[in-house]
Amino acid sequence: WDEGDIALTNVFGRGPANGGGPVPQINWRPIAFWGGAAAVVIALLVLVGWLLRVYTDVLWFRGLGYSSVFRTMLLTRVWLFFAAGFAFAAIAAANVALTYRFGRGPQVIPLPEDTLRLLRPLVLAGAILVVLVTALIFGGAASARWSSILGFLNATSFGITDSQFGR
Repeated sequence: WDEGDIALTNVFGRGPANGGGPVPQINWRPIAFWGGAAAVVIALLVLVGWLLRVYTDVLWFRGLGYSSVFRTMLLTRVWLFFAAGFAFAAIAAANVALTYRFGRGPQVIPLPEDTLRLLRPLVLAGAILVVLVTALIFGGAASARWSSILGFLNATSFGITDSQFGR
């Protein structure tokens, strides 16, 4: 195999590897526009579904006279979502930044420099997207633990001595 046989430029049928011109440039505007539009639509659908559940719970708790209980539960869930999501995103983004900055070692697969210039921003954008989506998932998982957090923060003695620990 020749180095040119495995180059990404051959996929397009032209490029420096087989005597053609430069690698074709990708027009990012339509990709960014439609990708952003799809992300906004998905985010709006998720937000509307969440708001409908919250509104239903508000009506139910208000009907029972426990609005303050629901407010405490909701604020704890929102706080946990943002705190855990931000903490995860900060740690993961720092790792991605350090890897992107210091991770350029010797090439395992020899690729032309123009192919690497094309792939590096795509890999970075993919890593950022993965960090953001994973931060949302992590925040959602943390916010589901609201009862454990409130139980820990509002612990009270109930007058019985624990036989194991003597307290």
